[in-house]
Amino acid sequence: MNALMRRCFWRRVVTWRGLHVGAPLTTFDVRKVELTPLEQRKLTFDSHAMVTELQSSGFEKSQAELIVSALVTLATANMDVVYKDMVTKSHQEIALQQIMAHLDSIRKDMVILEKSEFANLRSENTKMKRDLEQLQNRLKEESKKILAETKLDINLERSRISDMFTEQEKKLMEATSDFHHKRAELENDNMEINRKLDLQVASLKTLLESLKLETIRYLAGEAGGRAFDLKRFCDGDEDEHFSLADADTVLLRVSKTFCFCPQKNTSFLICVDSRGRCSIQSAGVLVQ
Repeated sequence: MNALMRRCFWRRVVTWRGLHVGAPLTTFDVRKVELTPLEQRKLTFDSHAMVTELQSSGFEKSQAELIVSALVTLATANMDVVYKDMVTKSHQEIALQQIMAHLDSIRKDMVILEKSEFANLRSENTKMKRDLEQLQNRLKEESKKILAETKLDINLERSRISDMFTEQEKKLMEATSDFHHKRAELENDNMEINRKLDLQVASLKTLLESLKLETIRYLAGEAGGRAFDLKRFCDGDEDEHFSLADADTVLLRVSKTFCFCPQKNTSFLICVDSRGRCSIQSAGVLVQ
């Protein structure tokens, strides 16, 4: 209970944000109250009866008094130890009054702190709130500005892409028109060339037919002469002017004439081409 009677002096120390805390000191403000003196204390047993009982047990009077004196000393020492750990009612009331006074002083200090330090904290908190609101408003303005700029850039980019697409579409239409125009021109040129080729082929065919008729007429007369010469050859009267040494293989046979030589019992096929060359075949063998 002595711990309740202790009251430390508190020393104010300036800390962060100007708060004050107390530092305990090693001195005590407990009022000194003396306990009951040793000579006024009452013993818890009868010392005279104890001496008489010891004498009746065979101890001498001096020995019995010495033993009782030792017991009184031990009891007094034990009482001192017990009194150190305990407190009387009066001491407890005094300690309670001291504690209440100390609590009152602490309460006054807390009121002073609340009026001074808490006021400073409240003002700092208000200032921080104001700064945060300003920062929030600034962030909102910056966000709105960035959003407007982004929308403007997007619209500009969209219009630029639309113009580019329109221009590319226009170029594509022009290229398509040029392609169709050139294709029509090529088709016209192709038709003209085909028409000219058809005319040339028709004229060539006409010329070829006329030449063919003239050649046939010529070869008909020539074939008659050659047949007469062949007849003379078969009769054994060879004409030195009739020779087939320069004749080539027949490419285009225009006139064919079969002849029979009774002297040699042989059949001949006389072929005359369009160039006037004559060839004779006998039994499938080319004879020039």
